[in-house]
Amino acid sequence: MTVTHISAPVNRPTADPPAATALTLPTAQGDGTVRNGTVCLLPDLIGITPWQRVLLWANGNVQRILSAYHNQPLRIHVLRNDQVLERAKWHLETHQPDANALLLDREVQLLIGDRSMCRAQSKVAISDASYERLFIEEGVGIGQLFHYSKVVPDFHLVRIGHHPDGSFWRLYTLSVPGVHFEIHEHFSADVFQLDTADERTGISAATPNSDTI
Repeated sequence: MTVTHISAPVNRPTADPPAATALTLPTAQGDGTVRNGTVCLLPDLIGITPWQRVLLWANGNVQRILSAYHNQPLRIHVLRNDQVLERAKWHLETHQPDANALLLDREVQLLIGDRSMCRAQSKVAISDASYERLFIEEGVGIGQLFHYSKVVPDFHLVRIGHHPDGSFWRLYTLSVPGVHFEIHEHFSADVFQLDTADERTGISAATPNSDTI
């Protein structure tokens, strides 16, 4: 599996940054639950499939799941990675950052080929210099940041939902002492649709190759 991360430098604006294009959350269809050990349960939500639940519960490994499902490399394209200067206009729903924390407003797109699988908007609060170095100077992605640091983040699934077109979304957090991510991910309706080439070769994530355990 190959995961390519295309990093972008942190933009440190000298003037007001352009307004972010927010993904509109529909009315919550049901509350998510906090992960409890190996038990991952969600309330019944019409329109959410078993494979979609796998993504909704993914704990920092969406890239690996999608790359494995499609049997193709996945690219992360950073659309923006802006330092927040006007703290009064910035709000975290799930966390109260330290007064001296570095605040970032980030948006990325997950691509397989030229297809967009997911668009993720993140609010990041960093108060530990080691995480700041990894995330900003070395361009490490969110999932890889915890891997590099050899820590397991606390994961909280805050809300889930879906749109009439079949796309679906989640709001969740990943955190350890020193860094907190509040992430809204919007998955495309065709996120689990295999490319024609995969279908011709018989590749299917739902039906593993008989030679594979």
